[in-house]
Amino acid sequence: MTRLSSFARVTLVAAGLFVFVAPASAQLFGGSNNNPAPAGDDIDQRLDRLENSLRQLTGAIEQLQFRNQQLESQVRRMQEGGAPPPRQEGGAPPLRPDGGIPS
Repeated sequence: MTRLSSFARVTLVAAGLFVFVAPASAQLFGGSNNNPAPAGDDIDQRLDRLENSLRQLTGAIEQLQFRNQQLESQVRRMQEGGAPPPRQEGGAPPLRPDGGIPS
């Protein structure tokens, strides 16, 4: 009897997952038949937009990585007792030793 009830539970859980996962996967992978396939021009435009977004995001990531390296080296210098470098024009102000931004 315990085996049957655990089998029934597993079956119900699997059915429940299918009910929730199937619509999501259709949206993600285009499995829904409600929308016709986009024309070739639409696909090209979407691909161009995706490539453009990817370039912009890659640039933003590179800028953030560079800024992260600057901040890590500034933290290392401050931990070693050195003075922070002078503020560069357009850059963020150096942090105070307590972690705050000077006013």
